[in-house]
Amino acid sequence: MTLLTGMTEDGTEVPVQVKPDGRLVAEGLTGPAGGDGLQGPAGPAGPAGPAGPAASMSGTAAAPGLTPAGDANTGLYSPGADQVAISTGGTERMRIDSSGRVGISTVPGVENFGVNRNISGGTTAFSIYTAGVIQSDVITQASYCAVASQTAAAVTLGDLRCFNATQGTFGAGSAVTNQYGYFAAASLIGATNNYGFFSNIPSGTGRWNFYSAGTADSYFASNNFIFANGGTEKARIDSSGRLLVGTSSSITAVTFPSRVQSNSLYAYQASLFSADASGPNTFFLKSRNATTGSHTVVQANDVLGQLQFAGSDGTNFISGAGIAAAVDGTPGTNDMPGRLVFSTTADGASSPTEQLRISNGGTVIYNQPAPAAVDVTATLTVANLTAKIITSSTAAAVTMTLPTGTLMDGGFSSLYTNMAFEWSVINTGATNAVTVQGGTGHTVVGSGTVAANNSVRFVSRRTAATTWVTYRI
Repeated sequence: MTLLTGMTEDGTEVPVQVKPDGRLVAEGLTGPAGGDGLQGPAGPAGPAGPAGPAASMSGTAAAPGLTPAGDANTGLYSPGADQVAISTGGTERMRIDSSGRVGISTVPGVENFGVNRNISGGTTAFSIYTAGVIQSDVITQASYCAVASQTAAAVTLGDLRCFNATQGTFGAGSAVTNQYGYFAAASLIGATNNYGFFSNIPSGTGRWNFYSAGTADSYFASNNFIFANGGTEKARIDSSGRLLVGTSSSITAVTFPSRVQSNSLYAYQASLFSADASGPNTFFLKSRNATTGSHTVVQANDVLGQLQFAGSDGTNFISGAGIAAAVDGTPGTNDMPGRLVFSTTADGASSPTEQLRISNGGTVIYNQPAPAAVDVTATLTVANLTAKIITSSTAAAVTMTLPTGTLMDGGFSSLYTNMAFEWSVINTGATNAVTVQGGTGHTVVGSGTVAANNSVRFVSRRTAATTWVTYRI
């Protein structure tokens, strides 16, 4: 309060007080109450007071330096020089060290980010979990976890692992059914293309999109296992265990679909490069034991292996020929007699008939239909010749004219130029001869006469289109 001097109307001086609200009050004078005086302007601001004490970052996990009101064991503190830590409930939960490394429930070591917290809280729990919602402004690529490997200059490093799964310690009495180094759940199917694992490393020395070096088996249990090159499928193992090369669909040929199928002009090749007389081998193995790799002796006529050749009739694949190997006798220890059987399907038939076999003794045995009987002078037919044996039993003279070259080409369409076949004429007549003579485009070399009670062998050879020569042997 400030004191001033004032003067009354009669010239008397009186002290005057200046009240805090700006009113002037003369001491010792009374009078009618007046209105409030005018408030004077505010005075200048006083000087700033001294700085208070700095907040402390010292402390411990149990008593951090900075804490929320009323919670003395939760807050921030510095466990050492250039370090910051957070504790809750008196326990350190996270620390940033002087190198900027972060540890959650652990003191940072060589890792830039480490987590050492027990996994708990429910039947399904996670150590690190991210489930952020991808927003509409992300249009090229979104990654929930991204790693960009880099090194400083002139680094010498044995392994650089962008992801590393190692085995820790299982507590006594633990029972973990399955352990996965990497796991993609069955629910990962929401996109147009969904990849459990995708690698896009370009070709080059020392580069692999997938490399498995462990001695444990590699197990693939997917519906189809597909091999592709340059973005095009080359082979697959389908859900039935069939290996399909050059096709994605199994083809059922004849009766049973084969385990290995190839859609290629050159479907199979076996090669051997060695400085010796050996060549590549293909093995067909047969045992009467039902356990793979086990032995039970085979029996006579058991098929040891076969090759089947089939063509489409417009609806189904029909077998046209086959080669088979079978047991040709009674086998024993180090004793396996065998035969080869060659079969073809006749015109108008739907299954092969055995035409030739080589027995275990090397005897060549072929299928001989009933002989064709020609007892009158006539032009022979292709069917007469394919019977291989032509008989004539009449006493009269018989002339057999060979089919024309055109008929021969039509009847023996599988024969090319310089190919030939044998046939015989047996004349059982008691008196007259049988004469074999040429036809149009078909000549005879040597005598065509077959005397009574004699036989002659002939060889017919195609020398050009619609041109044939038959030789007497």
